[in-house]
Amino acid sequence: MSAAIEMTAESSPRINLEDVSLEERVDIVCESPIVSPNAHRRSNRSPRAGLQSPITTLSPSSAAASERPLRGDRRHNSAANTANVQQKNKYFWVIVIAIFGLVLTALCLALGLALSDIGTTSSNTADAQSKTALEPTTPANDSNNGGSDSTVTEAPAVTQPGGSDTPVTDDSTTPLPATTETPTTTDTRPPCGGEWSDCSLSHCCSEPGVKCFSRDTTYARCMRECPWDWNCDRLDSAEDPVTEDWMTPESNFADQGLLLGASLDWSHDTPTAFVQRLGRNARMFNAFVITQQAGGDAMRAALDDADKYATLCAEEDRRQRDSGGGGVWLMLTFEAFQNDPLETVNDEILTQLGDKLAYWNDPNGPFGIQIVLRFMHEMNGGWYPWGQNPAKYTALWRKAYTIVRAKTRRTHFLWAPNSGKGYPFPQQPYFPTDGSAALDQLDTNRNGQPDSGDDPFAPYWPGDRYVDAVGMSLYWYGKAFPYGKNELVESNNYMIDMLAYAFFYGKYAKSKGKAIIIAETAAAYYQPGDGESVSPEDPSETALKDSWFAQLYNRNTLRNLPLIRAICWFEIAKRETFGAGTPYLNIDFRSTYNQDVKNALVSRLGQIGDLLA
Repeated sequence: MSAAIEMTAESSPRINLEDVSLEERVDIVCESPIVSPNAHRRSNRSPRAGLQSPITTLSPSSAAASERPLRGDRRHNSAANTANVQQKNKYFWVIVIAIFGLVLTALCLALGLALSDIGTTSSNTADAQSKTALEPTTPANDSNNGGSDSTVTEAPAVTQPGGSDTPVTDDSTTPLPATTETPTTTDTRPPCGGEWSDCSLSHCCSEPGVKCFSRDTTYARCMRECPWDWNCDRLDSAEDPVTEDWMTPESNFADQGLLLGASLDWSHDTPTAFVQRLGRNARMFNAFVITQQAGGDAMRAALDDADKYATLCAEEDRRQRDSGGGGVWLMLTFEAFQNDPLETVNDEILTQLGDKLAYWNDPNGPFGIQIVLRFMHEMNGGWYPWGQNPAKYTALWRKAYTIVRAKTRRTHFLWAPNSGKGYPFPQQPYFPTDGSAALDQLDTNRNGQPDSGDDPFAPYWPGDRYVDAVGMSLYWYGKAFPYGKNELVESNNYMIDMLAYAFFYGKYAKSKGKAIIIAETAAAYYQPGDGESVSPEDPSETALKDSWFAQLYNRNTLRNLPLIRAICWFEIAKRETFGAGTPYLNIDFRSTYNQDVKNALVSRLGQIGDLLA
């Protein structure tokens, strides 16, 4: 045994650990044979003292001789004693070496685990930094995602919903952005089976005890069936190579040039009548779908009444297409005035809305028109009951988008706040009450109260993939609140300044690649009435409105803001108030009923004729 140990020691190279790195030391120490620290010294010594000769049989003649004292007997006994001591020492060193080997092995394992943890932490940090770099500059909602920090692995190709046969690689293991809405409970879902066999691909229903869904093959169903306060979100397009057909609008009005449009008083006006007054095609017309009471019956009645909008737009659409035009879009502005609409607009109402939109969109049906849905607009103002309640609003928007998109891809969702000038509009009736969660959500600069330093848009952004286009309402009411005086627009860049305010154009259009629709715009011409300050010295209606036409239909403006793809004039006269304590004013916003005003508009449009769709 001792000889074998010594031979092993002889064959082992001597390693100077001071010449290698920490990682190499671990590999070398863990993979090398365990040897005694003094083995290299013993290997140069002869083993003679520890070896005994073979036993031989003595003859009778030699037996007597063997009884004689041998020369050197004392020396022989001393050598034997030395051999015994060395043998015991060798056993001792074998035990020591074994113990040392066990300790060293344990240290190697511990060091290896520590290095592995450090590497994992670094990798996760790098992944997070890379992901942050890909994020567009958005408020925190946009990130509503949850998921693991596992690294990307290659997965089988799957077929996208919506009819596409193009194979894509699922990115289910891509790290998802953190969110405050992510459930903190441990995922203890039961094994998947049946149509949910692709459980490993799901980032959706992650509460315990529920079925999981394949994100790419049954994601629409997942979004419909998960409770809405769960984290049922997906990655932003900048991070997610999978583009789902069912979430992508079928066509893009942004590729068709600048669309002229109008918001009509449908009680006596029609798209065809507006086109005839203007003398040229307009291709987008806004109508309001309004519910005054909660429940499916009220919603059904409102949608049935809206059939007239789809019918009139379909007639003008066919007329323009038959004459070689590009067709008409119907913009529907959905408003819910029932008590607490952010709570009462429920799944039943949204499903009815989605079914009706799909019916109007169906190219093989009686209408076949494309639609822009302006869902509960101007949410950053306090003049509507759904306004200035960011968390509830964004949750309802995502819910509405998912239900409608699962039914039709020919409806575009338009996110359209009011201009941020004057935000947070504290004088309005639905301004949040003191101490409410909504009031705290408006305080983006965290100075303890909503004020002009807060972001007028970020709290209301529902997320990049839930918005197809962005819009804004832009009006000229005069120079100073509470308005009521007819005044010309003095700045040549007023519209540019309005869209640039709080970085709206750069943050929500340019950086996200979203087209802009000016969903409502007009210049207010005040007529004598209750509170207007009208005098003979005021500018004429034509001069006042033409000063606003010069802002909208301006080549320099459109060159600087190329993502503006549609402008819808507010073609209505109405009584309006600007909040509590202000009188109702008689305002004529219309552009085509006064012949001089219409001529001024036609002249401005002629200057940008090559830009129009």
